[in-house]
Order: sequence, then C-alpha cells, then structure tokens
Amino acid sequence: GLVMINILNIICKPLPTDAQSESECRRGALVEEIKSIRRRMNSTRLCFENECDEDMIEACIYELEALGARHRYLTKQLCSCDLDKNGSN
Repeated sequence: GLVMINILNIICKPLPTDAQSESECRRGALVEEIKSIRRRMNSTRLCFENECDEDMIEACIYELEALGARHRYLTKQLCSCDLDKNGSN
C-alpha cells in the first residue's frame, strides 16, 4: 500500500506520458520492492536463527510469514505487469 505509493512517487517523477513508460516505471517499482522484501526476509531469518527467547522466535516466524505473503503478492503483480507489457506489443 503506502510503501508502494512512496516507491512509485520516487521512481516515477515526472510521471510518464505514454503507457509503455508507465508500465516500465511500475515494473521497476515492483522489482525494487521485491528486492527490499527479500532483504528483510534474510535479515529476519538471521534474527530467527540467532534468537533464544520464545516470544522473539514467534515474532520472527510471524514476520517471515507476513513478508512471504507480501513477496507472493508482489511477484504476482510483477507477472501481471509483464503479461500486460507482452500483451500490448
């Protein structure tokens, strides 16, 4: 939601005028957000592997699940973006 809007605002200034540039901009934002999610997942895995407290282990598990769901969602969006791009050529 909000993170995606911020990323799009940063990457897409000024907003593109044609549909292809807009699609490329959206794709770039999705790729960057997926990379960010992967970094966060790796960081959370490291915390999980080194944590001893049961509550913190549980928190890591829930965070990994949430990040995994977000990653799947963004990956589907990226695939949809690529299909739209290929379908318009």
